[in-house]
Amino acid sequence: MRPVLSALVLLLALPFPASAQAPDKSSTAKDLHALFDAEWERSLRENPVMATYIGDHRFDDKWPDYSPAALQASYAGDKAVIAALDRIDPQQLTPEDQLNRDLFRRQYQANIDTYDYGSQYTPLSQRSGLASMHRMADVVVFKTVKDYEQWLSRIGTIDKLVDQNIALMREGVQRGQVPPEIIMQRVPPQLDKQIVTDPTKSPFYEAFRNMPDSIPAAEQTRVQAAARDAITQTVVPSYTKLKQYVVNEYLPKTRAAVGLWDTPNGE
Repeated sequence: MRPVLSALVLLLALPFPASAQAPDKSSTAKDLHALFDAEWERSLRENPVMATYIGDHRFDDKWPDYSPAALQASYAGDKAVIAALDRIDPQQLTPEDQLNRDLFRRQYQANIDTYDYGSQYTPLSQRSGLASMHRMADVVVFKTVKDYEQWLSRIGTIDKLVDQNIALMREGVQRGQVPPEIIMQRVPPQLDKQIVTDPTKSPFYEAFRNMPDSIPAAEQTRVQAAARDAITQTVVPSYTKLKQYVVNEYLPKTRAAVGLWDTPNGE
């Protein structure tokens, strides 16, 4: 499973669906492009944040699943892609599709190598992850009650995402797979922005401040109240828990060195 804020990088690496490209009549090319299409859909399902960023709003009520089972399933899926690509004879492809196949294989091998290295155990930094998750609202067009309810679903379930992140970081500590201290020192002040006494001051509430007139006033009042409740009951306690873990347990275990050589398998 790809890191949440690697969405744009992955978007550039993945071929667009075959339907958007010139058709090729060979069965080998059809198999290749069917694989592209299937993997495009899997990438959106596994990374609903990426889907939102590119304008696919089918998964706007979901966060990625960073449970061990989901990560392992994604890893197995990436390996299956490599096996499928290796069954495709490049000599039966046009030069353009040979390049597509090679680049696609390279990306998926990089995914596998990243998992084997253990990057999933360092999900939080000053530039990505939970510290900046509220920015998702910047790429959502809020026009309907459904749009707001999907965002409510996300902020109301962020506790699960926080718990999964903490579990990964705990495992990383056990493995010696931790980030440099200089990076993590910058995270607690970012988390502080989410720990508010007034829920309307939360970055997650920004989308509810100026709702469109097309939404009836009663509905606006209802979803705004639900947002305040979700922030008070879920967002603030979750970020408080995350900050306490980072400050009290994680930061003392981070590395003084900044090079990858100082991590397991970093050589």
